[in-house]
Amino acid sequence: MIKILRIVCILFIVQSFSYAEIYKWKDENGAIRFSDSRPNVEEFSVIEFEDESPKENEIETMKNETKIISWEATNEKSNSVKFAVKYFYDGQYGDEKMWISATTKANGSTTSYYSVRPGTIMPGEHIAIIDVGVASFAPKRYCSDQVQFSMYGRNISTFHKATVNYSKCWTNTYVKPTESIPTEGVD
Repeated sequence: MIKILRIVCILFIVQSFSYAEIYKWKDENGAIRFSDSRPNVEEFSVIEFEDESPKENEIETMKNETKIISWEATNEKSNSVKFAVKYFYDGQYGDEKMWISATTKANGSTTSYYSVRPGTIMPGEHIAIIDVGVASFAPKRYCSDQVQFSMYGRNISTFHKATVNYSKCWTNTYVKPTESIPTEGVD
């Protein structure tokens, strides 16, 4: 049992080497030995471990992944809000025109009571401003508890989403225009 535990411990230590060669052999007493230095015996075997850590370019890819970095609600009114959204876009769709939009959600479902002016996005780390307001057909008052930010393109469906907690009760201040009928005799 102790030998197995010793082997397991050695294997854990060995995994910390980046692409290391480990030598295994029996010593003069018949005990199995391991080392990263070549033993001074005739019979030994080499155990090779591949480095499983990300390569330098893979680390860059992970750092530069399209994502929402942070956001802030600004210019809050009873019927609208502006979101300043810091994002990183990796440019995966080239020169295609891209946007970031926001939808209000209540209890995990989209409310559909909003209108939005999306912010344009471009490759790299930037801040986009998104205007969200109450749609004219919304109830007089409704509440939402989340906002979902979505990145999409002219001919590209949503390719990144992030849902954040944001509670707000909205007031529909839309006033339907009245139809005016011209009065006779008015010039």
